Amino acid sequence: MEPVSNQARRSSEAFDRFARLTGRLFGVPMALLTLSEANRRWSAGIGLPATQAPSLAFCEHAARSGGVTVVPDATQDPRFAAHPLVMGPPHIRFYAGAPLIAAGGQAIGTLSVFDDKPRRLPIEDQQLLQDLASMAAGELELRGQVGRVEAASGLPNRHRFAEDLEGQALGWPRGRMLCVLVDAGEPDRIEPVLRLFGPGAGDALARTLGELVRDALGTAAPLYQVDPLRFACILEDGDAFAWHRVVERLVARMRGPLDCAGIPVALSPGVGVVAFRMNGMPARELLRRAIAAAAAARGTAAGWAVHDPRSEQSRQRELTLLADLRGALARPDGLSLVYQPRVDLRTGACTGAEALLRWQHPTLGAIEAAELVALAGQTALMVPLTDWVIETALAQLVEWRAAGLALRVSLNVAAADFMDGRLAGRIGAALRLHALPADALEVEFTEAALRQGGEAAQLALRELRTLGVELALDDWGGTQSGLAVLQSVPARVAKLDQGLVKSLAGSRPDRTIVQALIRTAHEFGYRLVAEGVESPEIRDFVAGWGCDEAQGYSIARPMEPAALGRWVNRGRLAALAPTLLAPAPLLVEA
Repeated sequence: MEPVSNQARRSSEAFDRFARLTGRLFGVPMALLTLSEANRRWSAGIGLPATQAPSLAFCEHAARSGGVTVVPDATQDPRFAAHPLVMGPPHIRFYAGAPLIAAGGQAIGTLSVFDDKPRRLPIEDQQLLQDLASMAAGELELRGQVGRVEAASGLPNRHRFAEDLEGQALGWPRGRMLCVLVDAGEPDRIEPVLRLFGPGAGDALARTLGELVRDALGTAAPLYQVDPLRFACILEDGDAFAWHRVVERLVARMRGPLDCAGIPVALSPGVGVVAFRMNGMPARELLRRAIAAAAAARGTAAGWAVHDPRSEQSRQRELTLLADLRGALARPDGLSLVYQPRVDLRTGACTGAEALLRWQHPTLGAIEAAELVALAGQTALMVPLTDWVIETALAQLVEWRAAGLALRVSLNVAAADFMDGRLAGRIGAALRLHALPADALEVEFTEAALRQGGEAAQLALRELRTLGVELALDDWGGTQSGLAVLQSVPARVAKLDQGLVKSLAGSRPDRTIVQALIRTAHEFGYRLVAEGVESPEIRDFVAGWGCDEAQGYSIARPMEPAALGRWVNRGRLAALAPTLLAPAPLLVEA
């Protein structure tokens, strides 16, 4: 295959010749062929400085017109009379231009003629200009310069990759092949650096990366720029040792600082490899798998990874869950909530219950709430899912209160709920709808959700406190920023990290940490809940250290609403003081 850089150079020369021919045919001193794509413009022609040609307003009008645009005397046309190229050199007076129309019907540029003298253009000459523009557009399509080549690097792009792969334009064999994708790093990390360098830095980096990858490949295999910072090539899967060396050479070259405008830029590269057979996989799917493998490789010692087909099973599971979740939200029996009680460690009274999401999928079985929330948080389904939880829990509160059971229910919210910006309003509306006081509800959030939610999270928490909703900091104490977060949120309840609590039976250092955390939380005015209390021994520890409440299997497992009602109605949970604790689990499972 001809190198793309040579192809682009010859195309530019052909455009110049086309413009010169057009100028001679019309007897004008200036002619121009422009090509616009993705907010960029290329031009070739005669009689106009290259620095001025891209700014011509005439060409913009011609491209939008759909037909030939003729301006007999620009000084008499209010659209152009004040244009710098009319008022000053080269003193344009006459203009005629025809749009270049691609096969898809979109205008991709213009073919234009200019004169420094006013003139008219007969109908037959207008038709000639239109015919020449059609020929130029056809030439562009044939050369594949429109929408098929990245201007900065001169490399064929993702569209060309798909065409070559699916059309087998390069005569690749039909046996097993390898797609090797080089991902320079996360855009979130690289783009801030490029912004410091100013306009053009991204193009410069793309050119440098393309040259580096091409040099590292050391092969005749064509290279494609499939994304701004991703490059792909196709190799034959004949000699495993050979392609391993190619991939390892790529990783080694990419791991060194890359020069960008004289400043070294550190990358976080990953190389993904996918084995496939020609005509057996669409290009889009092939690239998706290669990108996933490169992401998995980033940060590893090897720096490259072969796509694992088993990951497709996980992806298919995720797609199935997301596809079925909307229907589950609409069905009365789709999702459910179970409730795990919290008890006061001094009085034994049940102070409330945490609502926990459950989904019994018809084919995949029981779905963990953590998996479901993580998936929904990546889509627009997070808001309706949280609304379903709010509505279901509040309706259950109304039912319990009608039966004489005055409990507070805790709900968990995620970062996506904060970033929606309407969390407090949605909760407030639901409380009013069910005629419930705000303090009947407690909203639990983690430090991670708080961090990801940013200022939106802080605003939502302040609004919820203004409503009167109780706030609880969940999984507290497991990070070094635990003390700082106590001061930064308007919560009055903190729930100890379950990992710390569960380790108390076998870890003396963790006992010291938890005792210190309990004292600290009380000094900050928090009521502390030990979550994950799974044995009488752990329950004894936290109660003896002054923890206020407990939740966990030693107290009770999560249960259906009716079972929780019966559990609470058995009476107040007495004898929870450390000196009176029974050796056996206090509560039987519902």
